[in-house]
Amino acid sequence: IVQHITGGTTGDADYFALAVLVDAQPILVLEDGVYDRLMMGDAEDAFFEMAGIYNPKLTGVEVTGQGGVEYFSALLRRMRARGLRYPLRPIKTTKGKEFRLNQMAPDFQYGTVKVSDAVTPFLTAFRNAWASFPKGHDDPLDAAYNAWVCAGHLLPQEGREEQGEERVVR
Repeated sequence: IVQHITGGTTGDADYFALAVLVDAQPILVLEDGVYDRLMMGDAEDAFFEMAGIYNPKLTGVEVTGQGGVEYFSALLRRMRARGLRYPLRPIKTTKGKEFRLNQMAPDFQYGTVKVSDAVTPFLTAFRNAWASFPKGHDDPLDAAYNAWVCAGHLLPQEGREEQGEERVVR
């Protein structure tokens, strides 16, 4: 499970996206997620609800902006208070969004990562964001990218070098 949240300056709820990438050996499946305008506490609740359903092996949290750092810290505090342990990995993005999406695109193109056929609000938002990129809100793409980074070690590596594709060092 991976979430993406940006820090808003108006005090209004900001867009929040969380992607669920499932290991369906030998491929990964983008199965579901959350995408909505949520205040920080509601975003935390969304994380714990999804974590309760999927019991993640690893959760990546984007910490590039101040809102992400605060969210990451809030998750740690709530887990400690509740006696829960979900492994969290802070993810700091440095490359441009187009570069990042081009890194994961081959895995979707060649079928090592598939998108579930399910019709959910998150998957609909993901498909729409991918089809309209770079226009519109791309938070579902960011969430999927962060999930892909965390789960990249589960993808088959053979043949990648022959295709001339570079992988992110994980």
